[in-house]
Amino acid sequence: MAARLSLDERVFIESSLGAGCGVADVAQRLGRDRSTVHRELARCVDGAGYDARSAHASACARARRERTPKLAVEDLTLTYDFSALNGIIFGINTHDHDKIAIIDLIKQKCTAAGRTDFDFRQAHYSWRTGQIESYPLNLDVTR
Repeated sequence: MAARLSLDERVFIESSLGAGCGVADVAQRLGRDRSTVHRELARCVDGAGYDARSAHASACARARRERTPKLAVEDLTLTYDFSALNGIIFGINTHDHDKIAIIDLIKQKCTAAGRTDFDFRQAHYSWRTGQIESYPLNLDVTR
C-alpha cells in the first residue's frame, strides 16, 4: 500500500462522498485507515466541498516543498554554568546505566568545582495526586 493517496483514490473518495457514503465505509473500501481519509478531508474540504483533482495537486505540492533539515546533535548541545545548577531530576524512563554515568560525571564536576552539595532526584508518577512528582536520591557527591 502506497504511503500517499493516489489520484484514483481521491476520485473514489469524491464520488463515494457524493453518493452519501460515510468516511468509515470509504476507508474500508479503499483498504485505508479511517484516519487517512479523515486527514485528507480535513486538509482539502473547502466551502465547495471535496475536489479530488485540486486535493491531489495540493498533495503533490506539499510532497515537493523544501523541507527544513533536521538539527544535528551538535546543534542541540547546550552550554551552562555548572555552579548555577542546584541538582538534577532523572526522568521516569531514564535507564539505570544512564543514571550511573550521569551521577559519576556530576560527582567528577563537583570534585573539580569543590562542591559538596548537589541534589539528585527521581521523577515518578503519583497515583494519589495524578501528577509527576520527585523524591530525593540522597547521594553524597563527596564519595
